[in-house]
Amino acid sequence: MPDYELNKRLGMIIEAMKMNPLEFSKAYNDTKAVKTYHILNNRNGISSKMLDSILQAYPQISRTWLLTGEGSMFITGLDAYLPMKAFKYIMYKGAASGMDEFEKRTGITKDELESGMMNDPVEAYKRIRKAYPVVDNMPGTPQRKTEQQNSASKADEGNLEKLIDLIVKQQDSISKLSDAALIQARNMERLLEQKEVKNTEHNKKAG
Repeated sequence: MPDYELNKRLGMIIEAMKMNPLEFSKAYNDTKAVKTYHILNNRNGISSKMLDSILQAYPQISRTWLLTGEGSMFITGLDAYLPMKAFKYIMYKGAASGMDEFEKRTGITKDELESGMMNDPVEAYKRIRKAYPVVDNMPGTPQRKTEQQNSASKADEGNLEKLIDLIVKQQDSISKLSDAALIQARNMERLLEQKEVKNTEHNKKAG
């Protein structure tokens, strides 16, 4: 059954970006917007694969907001100067030989980078990511933050599993100690019984 609220939020995003469904869907290869229209008309829901495609095409969209409605619709970290930050990171990593190569591969000029005056900084950032995948490892990007959150989540899950294992082992140890104590008590009981029998026999002989 489709998640109508999620479908509704997708429509709100398209409206906020001042696009129509056909324009919006071209970025993630739904060229005729068939899937997108089905979602907006609540005929279908958004599959996890399509969700990933949308977020890959529009990295400024908040996954959390789209899924839950919580927080902001767009990721504020994608500002006008993010392409410049990406360029500096690319140069730092040695992924580009210089500005000329960068401009040829991305179509972004030095003036556009330095001024931050681009018609669509998000689109520029997408082109940079496509030309230089190393950008996804840049600290502070939404992609990196998502990876870090996922890693933290996995780490938490791993810690929880370790804690559960520890508790089980402790319980097992306690159980073994209890069994050992019970065996020891039974042995003591047998020794006392044997001693009592010997004392009784000794008293009979003495009498």
